[in-house]
Amino acid sequence: MKNSTTPVLVVGGSSVGMSLASELALRNIPCILVEKTTAVNPHPRANAVANRTMEFYRRWGIDQALIDNGIAPEFPADYLFTSSMNGRLVYKIALPSHNQLLELVAAGDGDKKLYHSPYLKTILGQNEVDTVLKKHVLNQASIDARFGWELIGFSQLDKPSRHVVAQIRNVSDGEVQE
Repeated sequence: MKNSTTPVLVVGGSSVGMSLASELALRNIPCILVEKTTAVNPHPRANAVANRTMEFYRRWGIDQALIDNGIAPEFPADYLFTSSMNGRLVYKIALPSHNQLLELVAAGDGDKKLYHSPYLKTILGQNEVDTVLKKHVLNQASIDARFGWELIGFSQLDKPSRHVVAQIRNVSDGEVQE
């Protein structure tokens, strides 16, 4: 059985696990990331990325890739609440497009509350976010990303020093590593 040592083991390689691994990489903290599946979930479980999350993505250098993979930045972010698909309009929230927001900030115009971030909502599915995150994770030298691996157990040991030993398994061939 092959052994690996790492200061951090991240179990789960969807948005949260890949985000944690990316933040660790930014701080030069090596980690092993294990995710049972090899492919990104194709279903868009979320449809927008909030501005604060986009600021993290900017720090990791992937914000523009997300903007490019979402709804075109020249389209406004309008939210309509209706009584049915073709029913009456109940409420509308009209936000500027990404490009309009950048123009408003550059000109010093518009609602000053919009200036706290260069992003409002970036409209794209979680499957697209995860695809960009996975590409980013796979390009980080300090992340040992193991897609197609699962955690099968762990134990805490006190000697010779306090640490955790985890067992992971390759789901395709059954190989086990600690």
